[in-house]
Amino acid sequence: MINQNTHQNISEKTNKNQIIVLKNVSKYYKTEGEKLLALSNVNLTIEEGDFIGIMGPSGAGKSTLLLIIATIESPSFGEVYIDSIPISQMLDSDLQLIRLNKIGMVFQDYYLILSLSALENVLLPLEISRKFNNPIAKAKELLKMVGIKENRFNDNVNKFSGGEKQRIAIARALANDPDIIIADEPTANLDTKNSKIIMDIFTNINKQLKKTIIIATHDPKVLAFTEKVYFINDGKIST
Repeated sequence: MINQNTHQNISEKTNKNQIIVLKNVSKYYKTEGEKLLALSNVNLTIEEGDFIGIMGPSGAGKSTLLLIIATIESPSFGEVYIDSIPISQMLDSDLQLIRLNKIGMVFQDYYLILSLSALENVLLPLEISRKFNNPIAKAKELLKMVGIKENRFNDNVNKFSGGEKQRIAIARALANDPDIIIADEPTANLDTKNSKIIMDIFTNINKQLKKTIIIATHDPKVLAFTEKVYFINDGKIST
């Protein structure tokens, strides 16, 4: 159960426009006794409804930044705020609830459960959260929204192309109606046609569903769909 004070703080936002704020965030990883700097003194403010592109080469710190925003990783230094609440003060159970209900994740490699159908993959988070009275109807609605035909809902995900798998992954990320969608190189494994389809879906999610979207990419064509762009290299971010 979510901590009562945290629940009150989340519902009583001091600034509803700023959904994510990073202040002086640095991240180190220890490798063979040495510290590897992944992020260096990052300051970033993301407002509700933003469509953000984060661009940089491999190893620049993109994935680390997304994992910290998603509360999966903790910064070594600095503070991260979700809805004006410093997450370092949250219990692990509260962070789990934020990840389940407020943040949807989309990955380069889809991370679907290959033994399940498209419908079953989207149903998983719905069954965990029990947020909707009719989770099957919700899952079907989301699959239709991303362009999966109804006669394929019960097909095993192994039968879908890469572009279709990414659409299913997006539907799964939307399952619990999160405010924030975080996508790490979502088009990296796709051809030009399917990349555009995926980015059109993200645009629709941003414009029609009013979701805040953060996409990390190394592909400049993806940035044409975003509204704000940040560049990251050697763990440092700039506009």
